[in-house]
Amino acid sequence: MKHLFSKHLREIGILFSIAMPFILFSCQTNLKDETGKAVVVKIAQPTENEIKLSLIADSLVYIPLETQNDLLIGQITKLSVSDNYLYVLDEITSNVFCFTHDGKFVRKIGNRGVGPGEYVEINDVTTYSQQVYLWDGNLRKIFIYDGESGELKQEVKTDYWAEYIHVIDDSWIALYGDYKNNTAYVENGKTPNVLFWNIRTGETHPASWIDSKMLQSSGIYGSLTVFTDCGSYLSTLDNCLYQMNSRPSLDKKIIFALESPLADAFDNYKEKLLSTRIEAYEVAELIQGFPSWASVNETDKYLIFNYQIKSCQCMLIHNKETGNFIEGCSKGKLPIRNDIDNIDGISKLYFLSSHGNILYTSLPPYMEGLDKTSWGKYLKEDDNPIIVAIHMKKAIN
Repeated sequence: MKHLFSKHLREIGILFSIAMPFILFSCQTNLKDETGKAVVVKIAQPTENEIKLSLIADSLVYIPLETQNDLLIGQITKLSVSDNYLYVLDEITSNVFCFTHDGKFVRKIGNRGVGPGEYVEINDVTTYSQQVYLWDGNLRKIFIYDGESGELKQEVKTDYWAEYIHVIDDSWIALYGDYKNNTAYVENGKTPNVLFWNIRTGETHPASWIDSKMLQSSGIYGSLTVFTDCGSYLSTLDNCLYQMNSRPSLDKKIIFALESPLADAFDNYKEKLLSTRIEAYEVAELIQGFPSWASVNETDKYLIFNYQIKSCQCMLIHNKETGNFIEGCSKGKLPIRNDIDNIDGISKLYFLSSHGNILYTSLPPYMEGLDKTSWGKYLKEDDNPIIVAIHMKKAIN
């Protein structure tokens, strides 16, 4: 099983917008779990409204990625942003390209092949402390490169089968299994969906346990993103956001409490995972009645969640400083209106990444409206995508 839910999204043509209509939750910042630490957020049936992009963002900066004959990006799967560079993972070629923040090509990271120091297929890319980490899920290896020179510094192999990675510090890395059957780590009939791995000592700490019976199904949906740049981890079958740390451990941060009938539909889905084999094609129908998490992103001040309930696409924004939550959903359409520069294509895409207080997404060069800009008229249809940096407001009114 690999990215079943993300593949399902592409098949049915659903793309999550960068913003949605919003309604302020009532009294949710006063709710805590039994420990008094995690915030409990109630999620009910969605409602519809429109929102202006200017209510959550100050400005948009467009970054056309340099195009060359031997530098053509087919599909951006992951964007990782450091202080100096943009790292783009191309799903089609399984290459990682490095660009400056103004879109100038710098280098390709690593080499694809079967020789020493080469990867077979890159599943994830991330950065930490001026280093670039590539994860090859087939080889179950992490390749670590110097962010300035692009030189390979280290490669480390594990026996854990994972889809995504997050670097916690110079030693600890979190691996996300995406509901794979890591039989070597099964304990008491449960499988860890997250493994903390110390790449210096080899020490491991399994976490985020799930019942191994669920793995008989190929219909467990996965999220487009589960790790944030600020070290949060979204567990889709827990409806919970955790904070990761280098102890290492998972600390509950936000608990999403589903109200009826959403809770009933979710419980029914989990019971079926335990009792019968669910095929991938059956997922679309089963996940209709409860929030199916698509992505989570995190800036310095905000957490941004995208999820779907039936035909409604929804967003939840958490102001980490004030504790307030804002929610919005749209049925059958994306009603966000880009009143900053009126390029409507922004509302049809999901977030790729974040860095500081900036959210990032991308646009194809042929997106309607780009030709009206001073730089867009020079774009060609087969040029590389445009990265969009969305500068979030410091506070949402």
